[in-house]
Amino acid sequence: MSESRNTAAQPDARPQHAATDVAPTPQPITQPTPQPITQQVPSRGWRERIRPAIVMFGLAIIPMIYALILTGAYDDPLGNLNEIPAAIVNEDRGAQLDGSEVNLGASITAKLLETEERQNFQWQEYSAVEAEQKLASGDIYAVLSIPASFSSDATSIARGPGVATRARLSFVTDDARNYIVGNVGRVIASTATAAVSEKVSAKYLDGIYLSFGTLSEQLSAAADGAGELGAGLHDAAGGATRLAQGSGQLASGAGNLATGTETLASGAGRMNDGAAQLAAGASDAAGGASALTEGVSHIAGGAGAASLAADQLRDGAERSAAGLDALATASQDLAAGSQKVADGNAALVEGTNRALAGAQRLSTGSEKLSSGISTLNDGLSSLVTMYDVLPPEVIKAKLAEAQAGTTQLLEGSTQLQSGIAALVGEESGTASGPDAGSAAGTARGPGAHGGPGVGTETGGLTALANGAQAASAGAAQLNDGATQLAAGTERAAAGAQQALAATAEFARQLDALASGSTRAATGATRLAEGTARLATGSNELAARAPELAAGARAAHSGATQLSNGATALATNQETLRDGLHTLREGAATLEVKLSEGAKKIPAYTPSESETMQRVGASPVELSTTRAHPVGDFGAAVACYFIALAMWVGAIGLYLMTPPLSRRLTTARVSGLRLGLGSVATGALMGIVQAGLLVGILHLFGNVDLINPGATFTICITSSIVYIAINQALIALFGAPGRFIALLMIVIQLGAAGGIYPVETAPGFFQAVHPLLPVTHTVNALRAAIAGGPIDIGTYAGALGLWFAASVLATVFAAVIKNWRDDHTGTPRPREAKAGSGVVLKNEEVPAAAR
Repeated sequence: MSESRNTAAQPDARPQHAATDVAPTPQPITQPTPQPITQQVPSRGWRERIRPAIVMFGLAIIPMIYALILTGAYDDPLGNLNEIPAAIVNEDRGAQLDGSEVNLGASITAKLLETEERQNFQWQEYSAVEAEQKLASGDIYAVLSIPASFSSDATSIARGPGVATRARLSFVTDDARNYIVGNVGRVIASTATAAVSEKVSAKYLDGIYLSFGTLSEQLSAAADGAGELGAGLHDAAGGATRLAQGSGQLASGAGNLATGTETLASGAGRMNDGAAQLAAGASDAAGGASALTEGVSHIAGGAGAASLAADQLRDGAERSAAGLDALATASQDLAAGSQKVADGNAALVEGTNRALAGAQRLSTGSEKLSSGISTLNDGLSSLVTMYDVLPPEVIKAKLAEAQAGTTQLLEGSTQLQSGIAALVGEESGTASGPDAGSAAGTARGPGAHGGPGVGTETGGLTALANGAQAASAGAAQLNDGATQLAAGTERAAAGAQQALAATAEFARQLDALASGSTRAATGATRLAEGTARLATGSNELAARAPELAAGARAAHSGATQLSNGATALATNQETLRDGLHTLREGAATLEVKLSEGAKKIPAYTPSESETMQRVGASPVELSTTRAHPVGDFGAAVACYFIALAMWVGAIGLYLMTPPLSRRLTTARVSGLRLGLGSVATGALMGIVQAGLLVGILHLFGNVDLINPGATFTICITSSIVYIAINQALIALFGAPGRFIALLMIVIQLGAAGGIYPVETAPGFFQAVHPLLPVTHTVNALRAAIAGGPIDIGTYAGALGLWFAASVLATVFAAVIKNWRDDHTGTPRPREAKAGSGVVLKNEEVPAAAR
């Protein structure tokens, strides 16, 4: 077209000559000398003069605009969460708890729908299918689902560990829609879950506290029974105390009785030893009397011989007579002493017989006493052993028998004491002289241990009696011998007076008399020693007799205490029986009430306790699900920064190159071809930028692209559209178009919803959000990176409109440029260079060509 325009214009440029028939004479052609052509630049108007100021002002306010727009867009996104739409799906069927209907799902739904908090979502109730569809389409950001068994599970802890389970809430977000909403939504859902858990726990604890009230009533009744039990225990304790006191007295009396019996037995044993010593002394006395008799016989023989030797003893007849007179006197004294010994031995025999009789009575009493003690001990042992199982009547009868046995024991002890006293008195009366008193005292010694010791005592006393009888017989013989000795001595004295002539024979027999006297003296010595031992034994028997009496008195005292203890035991048995009856009634009441209370207190195994603890601590748990999850926050906001990078790439492209192709402009092509050719050149650069961006980001940017093909396609198409938009702005407006491009990107940064949902931004950004190309690129890239569904229709339609409008704007700018060039006479760059050589200033070059 331009070539045709140039051909048509050429004839007009040729010089016009007049038409003649004569051919003109050829003239030589000379080349004119070129003259410099100077174009007069018209003076600039006021608009041209203020343009630099406007440009400088625009450059100065760019940072301010960026700051204001971005801070305004992200003023308080978390304070505007109530603008984010979210769905609640309530499928809870409710449950029965303590006879009342419980529907926690309806309560949660009503609470969330009525909330006006700015830090909560804008909840709307949907069915499960509707919520899923709206989440997939991007109409909502999150779905909170309440299952059908929610109320039943939440209250299951009240039904025991076998069915106790946690109730579950399901919270679903989609990272292909927005990553930040998932994080914030989990916090909101967790808060709601905690509130529901608190409500469920409060309901459970309320039931526990109510059961505590019932349990308190049962325990109060049990406490009453325990009070009755305590009273019965108090009465039983009193009776047991008195019983223990009576038993103590009984034990003390039995101990004293045993001690006294032991003392009695020891005294009887010692009396037996004294009686043995007495018998030995009597035997020695009998031996001395025999020796004395033999000596007297020798003396008589010697006297007969002395009469034959009177001639030889004539000189000593006088002295012999005098000595015989003294001997006669001593013999009379000896006869008198022997008579006393005989009398004492007779009394000793009589006292010994009485002591034997008393010892026999003592043995009988001791046997009765021992039998009574054994019977009483057996009865008490049987009573203590069978006390808990015997009826009270049997216990009372047994106690009466024990009391009767104690009375018999007391009587036997009294008889024993009287017998011992009689024995002591008799032995004391038997010893009339000093020696006899000593001998009787010696026979009173402590016995060994009751009955068997006394039997031994009796045998010893019998031997003592026999020895005493023998001693008495010997003493009688001694008395007779002494009488005869006195008579013979008198006759010897008379014979000596008459037989002075026979002193010679008496002298011969004097030696025999001396020998007999020596033997008589020896016998007398032995008799004296036997008599001394007899006195010692009697003294020891007398000394031990008080100990035997003391033991008997102690036995009597113990028997008295034993009787008193048995009486107290029988008396307190009734009180103890009443106390035990009250105790049984209180124990029965306590058992019933505690059994009823125990049935209401659950008993859990360790695993059941763990289950109850786990469910009770957190009765409701939250299950969160991220649909199409991304790895991290960087991957989540990659879509935002990729769109920003591609827009900046488009601005940078036309900072370095003109929006319309210089080649096509120089080639003088049509406006349509110039516009489309320039757009194609920019599209090629957009493909290169997007390819490098996606490849490097995927390989080295640590961004996992779930759908790399869709990501690459979206980046290429978006880059082409962004370049076309920037190309159109600069082609139409020149340098101000670049300012407009910068202004558009900052607005799109605030309105794209790349980090927070656009619903949290101010109203202006929400209004322009669907109109801007970066918005749709961010949404499509977010879905492609996360692997979610891409709204291809919305994306293609929005960016297709922007691309078409940009291409039309660029073609329009190219057509206007060519028209302006053609109608203003502005030479093309090629014509200026090849033609007149006019140098055009920058201001005169059209904006589309720069």
